[in-house]
Amino acid sequence: MDLQEASRCRWSPQTPVASILAVCAIVALTTNTNAQTSATTSPGTNSRAGANAAGPAHTTAPTKPWIVRDPATGRVFQQQLVPVTVPVTRWEARTIEQTVYEPTIATNLQNYPLTTFVPKTEYVMQPKLRGWWNPLKDPVQAYEYVPKTTWTPQTQQYSKPVVTQTWVPKQQ
Repeated sequence: MDLQEASRCRWSPQTPVASILAVCAIVALTTNTNAQTSATTSPGTNSRAGANAAGPAHTTAPTKPWIVRDPATGRVFQQQLVPVTVPVTRWEARTIEQTVYEPTIATNLQNYPLTTFVPKTEYVMQPKLRGWWNPLKDPVQAYEYVPKTTWTPQTQQYSKPVVTQTWVPKQQ
């Protein structure tokens, strides 16, 4: 198997590509190239036949590595299929029914009684002694007008606007 054939990773259409992605990891060997040359497989045999027989890369067991020689440089590489789990984000647009409460404002006129006190002033004649403090003069009784105020209640109705807010449920 050469490098070009190993780099072509093809899977069946049933492979869930969204959940598992097969990555061909190429790791260069640090040992002597000549020592690894004898360990390479012959072109007729496939060392990863057991890995393909088990199924595509979505199996949980890791696949066995195989050794490949680069024809251009002559370097020997060890290749292995590594299953990698990729998270899937799926966006859906769907309508969700929810109850929303909207405020409704109502203004009503409320009648209230209003009591006011109105002053009523009358002038009344009242007797008064003048000069009672003077010992040289006799006291004199005089009449004079004195204001007398009385408060009379008056009741009347007045309308006051009352604002009430209610919450009305609404489906969206």
